[in-house]
Amino acid sequence: MGKLFIVLTLSSLISNCLFYHLEQDKIEEDGIGLIASLVGLIASSNSSNAAPSSLFYAGSPYSWTRDLEISTIAPTFNGSVSSCISSPILPTGILIDNLNCAISGTPTVSQSDSSYTITAANSNGSTTANINININVVLPPSSLSYVGSPYTFGVGQAITTLTPTFSGSITSCTSSPTLPSGLSIDNTTCAISGTPSGPQASTIHTITASNANGNTTTTIDIEALFL
Repeated sequence: MGKLFIVLTLSSLISNCLFYHLEQDKIEEDGIGLIASLVGLIASSNSSNAAPSSLFYAGSPYSWTRDLEISTIAPTFNGSVSSCISSPILPTGILIDNLNCAISGTPTVSQSDSSYTITAANSNGSTTANINININVVLPPSSLSYVGSPYTFGVGQAITTLTPTFSGSITSCTSSPTLPSGLSIDNTTCAISGTPSGPQASTIHTITASNANGNTTTTIDIEALFL
């Protein structure tokens, strides 16, 4: 209805303008300018309502890890979008934004490589892009090891950071019993650092490195003395 009104208005204005100029037997620049402006308005309206095109996701195929949040994937496209859908639906935990087709979330189910067709649309048409996704399982960490145990540290003296080796990924590190006062353990590397603030007799500590799918442990012996 909006486009019809513009066209009818333009037609009426052109007729009136031409009648006036025939009566005056001349063509005035302001009348030509008015017609050109209206034609441009219609062209602009048609352009803004065009179907979207050239939808593209950089980086496909994507390899994600189960239970780890992905970095948002924002596609490029031309035109405006009012809906975005995936066929088949994206993996459990992964969402697609309805206005910009950005993909985000945390996958919760592992899967082999699978193809998805993303469709971006508005009232005048649509454009599609294909992407591939596989989701891996995070294995439990393993083979946690500290070199040099047993350790003897001086009270009030900063220790050289103890950095262990291990396989896999870690999201939590703990010590049982707790480390001597003044020492701390990094939650993602299990590295031990700090300055002992008091003495401790030789004590066996069990260090546990974990992720969502399991854990691995090792023991170390720590003593803190006034040196």
